[in-house]
Amino acid sequence: MKFKCPECGDDRIEEVLLGVVQYTEVQNVTDEDGNPSIKYGEHSLDAGEVSHFQCLHCGEHIADDEEDLLAYLKENDML
Repeated sequence: MKFKCPECGDDRIEEVLLGVVQYTEVQNVTDEDGNPSIKYGEHSLDAGEVSHFQCLHCGEHIADDEEDLLAYLKENDML
């Protein structure tokens, strides 16, 4: 894939999800000096649905779903 955002020129796409439930392990609640500080470990996701795809850098809307994303990339010679 050779994606290039039409707005900012960045080469990264992100998927935006709605209704996601995330689970994250809490490994520690204080740092070495006893100051409040949460250290997180591994996380996992559950549920969720694709809202749309957008440029990771500027948020430019690229496509509504996987089919539209594939069509957009093909139409713009990015595949």
